[in-house]
Amino acid sequence: MNNLLDVPIAAVTALTPERAVVVMRAILRSECGYAKLRPTVLTISSRLTIADGGIDAEVNVPPGPTIPTDCIFQTGLTGFQIKSGTSFKPWTPSSIRGELLDSRGKLYSEVERLIRRGGRYTLLCTGHDMTPEQRNDSRQQIAVVLAEVGFGGYEELIEVLGASQVSDFSERYPGTASLLAVDPIQEAWILEEWQRDAHMANVFEASPEQSQMIARIRAGLQGETKHIRVLGEPGLGKTRIVLESVKDENIAPYVLYIQHGSQFGQTRLFRQLLKTGYDKPLVLIIDELPESELSEIWKHLKPRCGSLKIVSLDHGRDETHDEEIERLHAPSLSDETIKKILVSRVGESRELDRWVAICEGSPRVAQAVADNLRANPDDILKPPSTVPIWARFIHGYSSRDESSARQIDCVTQHMALFSRFGYETPVGDEAAYIAKLIQKVDPTIGWARFQEIVQGLRAKKVLQGSRTLFFVPKALHIYLWKQFWERYGRGFDFTQTFKDMPESLHAWFMNMFKFAGDATAHVIDDILRPDGFFSERAALTSAKGSRFLSILAEANPAVVLRLLEATIGKWTDQELLDLKQDRQSLVWALEKIAVWPTLTVRAIQVLVRFATNENANFSNNSTGTLIGLFRIGPEAAATESTPEARLPAMLRLLRASGDEERRLGLKAMDAALDSRGMGFRIVGAEYQGLKERAKLWIPATYGDLWQAKLIYFQALVDETQTWPPSLRAEVCQALLEAVEQQIRTPPCTELAFQVLSVLVDDSTMPPEKLNRFFWHWQKYEDDGQHPEIVKRLQSFERRYTRRDLASRFQCYVIDVDWMEWDEDFRERHNKPKNRAKILVNALARRIAQHPERLSQIQHLLSPAKNAPTLWHFGEQIALNDATRAFLQPLTRLTLETKHHVCLHGYLSAVRASDPEFYLSTVRGFMGVQSTAWLGATIALRTDYDDELFAQCLDAQEKKWIDPLLFTVLRFGRAIESVPPERTGRLLRQLSEDDAQDSLVLLVELLDSIPFNDSSPFNSGFVFDVVSKSVPDEENRDAMRGYYWKNVCSKLIKWDASRTLPLLDALLTEMGKAYRLSYDSNVVPLANELVLADPAGAWDIVEMHFEESLPKWRDDLFQWLKGGLSGFDEEDPRGAIADLPVPEILEWIEEDPEHRAGLMAHAAPRTLDDEHGGRLTRELLYRYGQFDGVRSGISATFHSGGWTGPTSAYLKRKREKFRRWLAGGFEIEITQWIEAEIECLDRNIEREEIDEERSRFD
Repeated sequence: MNNLLDVPIAAVTALTPERAVVVMRAILRSECGYAKLRPTVLTISSRLTIADGGIDAEVNVPPGPTIPTDCIFQTGLTGFQIKSGTSFKPWTPSSIRGELLDSRGKLYSEVERLIRRGGRYTLLCTGHDMTPEQRNDSRQQIAVVLAEVGFGGYEELIEVLGASQVSDFSERYPGTASLLAVDPIQEAWILEEWQRDAHMANVFEASPEQSQMIARIRAGLQGETKHIRVLGEPGLGKTRIVLESVKDENIAPYVLYIQHGSQFGQTRLFRQLLKTGYDKPLVLIIDELPESELSEIWKHLKPRCGSLKIVSLDHGRDETHDEEIERLHAPSLSDETIKKILVSRVGESRELDRWVAICEGSPRVAQAVADNLRANPDDILKPPSTVPIWARFIHGYSSRDESSARQIDCVTQHMALFSRFGYETPVGDEAAYIAKLIQKVDPTIGWARFQEIVQGLRAKKVLQGSRTLFFVPKALHIYLWKQFWERYGRGFDFTQTFKDMPESLHAWFMNMFKFAGDATAHVIDDILRPDGFFSERAALTSAKGSRFLSILAEANPAVVLRLLEATIGKWTDQELLDLKQDRQSLVWALEKIAVWPTLTVRAIQVLVRFATNENANFSNNSTGTLIGLFRIGPEAAATESTPEARLPAMLRLLRASGDEERRLGLKAMDAALDSRGMGFRIVGAEYQGLKERAKLWIPATYGDLWQAKLIYFQALVDETQTWPPSLRAEVCQALLEAVEQQIRTPPCTELAFQVLSVLVDDSTMPPEKLNRFFWHWQKYEDDGQHPEIVKRLQSFERRYTRRDLASRFQCYVIDVDWMEWDEDFRERHNKPKNRAKILVNALARRIAQHPERLSQIQHLLSPAKNAPTLWHFGEQIALNDATRAFLQPLTRLTLETKHHVCLHGYLSAVRASDPEFYLSTVRGFMGVQSTAWLGATIALRTDYDDELFAQCLDAQEKKWIDPLLFTVLRFGRAIESVPPERTGRLLRQLSEDDAQDSLVLLVELLDSIPFNDSSPFNSGFVFDVVSKSVPDEENRDAMRGYYWKNVCSKLIKWDASRTLPLLDALLTEMGKAYRLSYDSNVVPLANELVLADPAGAWDIVEMHFEESLPKWRDDLFQWLKGGLSGFDEEDPRGAIADLPVPEILEWIEEDPEHRAGLMAHAAPRTLDDEHGGRLTRELLYRYGQFDGVRSGISATFHSGGWTGPTSAYLKRKREKFRRWLAGGFEIEITQWIEAEIECLDRNIEREEIDEERSRFD
């Protein structure tokens, strides 16, 4: 027999009952596979204690399939009884009768059922290696018993198999034979051995793509596929994917795994397969089978494939072609799956994402990184002891020439100095430089050998990229970079190397230093020495230099800080203010340095120099970064330093002699004492290079947190006591903020109340801040858990607000929030009723009873902020002022302050109770120039009164009042209450006013008035107004343009004869202000006018073109093409698409040499008719030979906005041109399209090169 494994007879005879069932189950399943039957035809149970009716296993083959003649069963039903041990002797009558008959002398139930159905009865006796006589006697004994119970003539359907036959059947299948064999196959592993391999025993986290691939491999092995070839770069888990595929119990028994495929052709197993063939199911998994060996092995095994199936794996190139080889490419794993692998080995951690990034989809790298995170965190890229993982990426699995391997190592380690490098034209000079660098180290590696090595690495997918190459995975790149410095770092001249290096490589070279370790310490020291790379200020402040310093701060923060202290730390304030470009990189460097506790305070001191000379306005500028370092809370600050360790830096700020440093200290203290949790921190500084994530400060207990807050709070109180009076107001606000934040912190409560007792008596404390504090705490901070604090705060509030009349007025009137005051709002939001109005009413009554008290609050009657209660207060004063004693002082105060709200409230109550007195009072105001504004303000903000409105118009005509006072007519449809004649007069007066504000108001009022025959103006009046008020550079308010457009639209609907004159006016203004050609109001309106009368509109456009000749109107081109393009890549439909093409062509024909080029610049950016492409095609077809026509149209087609990669945008544009190329246009148009496609091809190539080189590392 052509068996691959020898099974000793003794191994069969020694089987226990349980083990015998396991072996026979494996044989029967394997035989089903051999016969190409589904496993469902087999029924067998391993439960030996359950009564089986005389049958242990059954195979029921349906009609149809052709069963091999040497199979253990045939078509139809076969029952198997399994007997182990030597006590059962089937050639004796007693043994057989006891096996077939029950105590009543009848056949056991399942035996009888089998016989009645005509099935074959097979007795398997593992305990005896029977002679032919014993087997024959056994069959005869079974036949006799069956005849006795009425089933004679059954001899042909009886079989008895002994240990020798069981051994033969098991030897057919490697997996089954392994259950009994003593000596394994030396050149291969069976599945069980393969699974025990250290790298195959890990938990397997399959991605969706891997699961799909596993399913495809299984389907191929169970189908007709002869050879499956699995390809992919090293570390993607190809071997594990195949292992998971063949674990299926319908495949597993036939599997042999060959680990070193390159050596398979020299093995005894291979020769045996060639010599004898193999006609039983066999799945050969041949790992590490390179292309060079594949063709030779496949040539010999291909004719033998059928029952034999092959799965080969490789990570190199594969350019062979054979239709009977199904090639599958192993997918890179998603970040989510890589993270699951890491989690399964090291548990959940917030820093796993950074390790996921360097694995770049490689499960093998993920396993190595995870093992090192657990056992060797200082060197996470250390190769596992069980497998040379990094060498396999570079050199593969086959035996290698040591000289060649050294050259490859040298090349890869030099290339790893750069995060990427150009290789192909036009960026190949970068690779040439690296090759020269290598040749200095190893003269035997010339340009040809360098290219050979690079191409080999590209074939292995270790180097990826099109023209600019980079290592994959990132972890390999970092490992090679570290290897360079360990091997070649001594004596490395950084300054000279950097000077000789192509400038395009500088950033990629510097970027790798973030992964520096001990091996590069001497290099970094050399870079940062006083006379080194940063010895000149230009290098320090340049984009490259500052960014490099930020990178080096991750590698050696102490040395970088020393450099910054010696340079920037000694600059003057003006020099720091002048540092604007690339300033942030230096701030980032200091932020990274401040993470480490021994350097935090020193880094803060340098940051203070930046922050006191701040010139940036974004949140993470030097000021924001500095303030963030003082936050107190679990990882609230990006530093490992405790709050106590940071305190000296805070005290230095608070004790500074300059006000800027002191104010900075107040901001930092506000951050430190913030307890709302509203502050945020940008994550990043704690992740530096390959270092373990920084252990940012976390308080061990609440007590630690509270004590830190108390120390800082006390420092704020103590250190600000001696500050100059000029800063006292700011100090008070900082203290009040600290009180609000810390009053509920147990150790800080008493200190907070001590501070509060000082603040309520401090005259520099803004009252509105204290009132807001009391109100806000009561409404939003009271959580019901601190009744004693609430009680004490209420006592403080009463004490503060009841000091005098002014304090009450400030609290009850001026500082009342609208949400607190408005009853409708409170009801809608289910807020409880309050006493706000009751308190104001009581206060007004008290003051009304003692008019002399008005002087105590008059300084508060003109607040800068909106005070919704002030109008109501004035109303209540009037209701309690029967003698009108307050009218005169309130009027005087209003005229002084120009704040009318209180007086208006007062007069509203007077109007309700004494209309005549109210009218006489307002008329009195209107009759005097100095008070006319007050009378008009009150009259126009009150219900319409014709007499007073007429007086307002008179005052406006006399220019006593600001026309903008009439703005109130726009709100609440107030204009509708004004009679037409009064409205007409107002509009005329506004139109006669030269002020721009009057014209704007006029447009807004016209927008509020319907246009019809009863309107107090005609269309000519409106036309003049809109012609004068076209939005310009000085009047670009969005709403004003909106109102103007509305008025214009209403005008042309009212009087269509104004359409073309209005278009003429718009184009005239457009010629004065180019911005109008893309204005969001002007352009849609102009397009609307064109649609209303295309032919007439062309006459207007033609006239404007001709008037400007020989100059061209760029504004007209812009407008005609549709204004500015958006980023949606949609072709804008400009006005040109609606103008009549025949008339345009007729005009061009009058002077084609000059006019064709002009109109080409206005042509639509399309060849499709729906967007006006007919004109574009006509220009190309009729006038393409004239100067400027093709180029002008091309310029239009090259314009536009987009999002995403430029190359992708250009490819989408190219698809449009390819569609037009197939459109069957005239040859002149087709030639232009072809030229455009060629141009796009060049641009796409250029952009792809740039995008590949600008990829984020």
